[in-house]
Amino acid sequence: MAAVAELTQYTNTSHRFSSEVSYASSRISGLRRLHLRPIKNSGIRCSVTSNEVQAAPEAVKAEEVKKKAEFEEETKSWKKLVNIAVSGAAGMISNHLLFKLASGEVLGYDQPIALKLLGSERSLQALEGVAMELEDSLFPLLREVSIGIDPYEVFQDADWALLIGAKPRGPGMERAALLDINGQIFVEQGKALNAVASRDVKVLVVGNPCVWDWKIQLAWKVVRVQV
Repeated sequence: MAAVAELTQYTNTSHRFSSEVSYASSRISGLRRLHLRPIKNSGIRCSVTSNEVQAAPEAVKAEEVKKKAEFEEETKSWKKLVNIAVSGAAGMISNHLLFKLASGEVLGYDQPIALKLLGSERSLQALEGVAMELEDSLFPLLREVSIGIDPYEVFQDADWALLIGAKPRGPGMERAALLDINGQIFVEQGKALNAVASRDVKVLVVGNPCVWDWKIQLAWKVVRVQV
């Protein structure tokens, strides 16, 4: 009898699921569509004692629900959407910066943004994860996330370009060699910006070697079509 009484004190539930989730954020033409692979043979099992079962939550009162008109009124004061392109978006530096951009810490808490993330074939899988994490965070100011590996697609209509992606200095590598490699990367990205970005795009370059900051400063004197 004791054994029977003990069993009746517990509620056992078992859930089994195998589903395929399709993820697709807004994309500009030609950008990659994201998919999550199905989770096979996954299961969740839980055991809850009768005294741990909580009462069902109360329904949200009608007056506490914001209407669409009220939400639109709140966002009227927000600024015009800004397109921000970020290269090397799957790297560690970008991983910190992107969330500060999305939260409003960088451009202000009334500045909605669209993030355009540039990666490479090698980093594309990690870039997909970054994009999903950003969208799962539900930042109110983050209106769109798109990813790609072609700068001519990612930089389309960019108002800001944060060029963070660059090759790190390897063992035994001379600074001159690193400058040559990263110089070619930024030259190609500069051509893409000149071709498809907003005419008043603001560009921030972060890359090795740091000694070429003087070249970045001289770039302010270069006519746009020469970049």
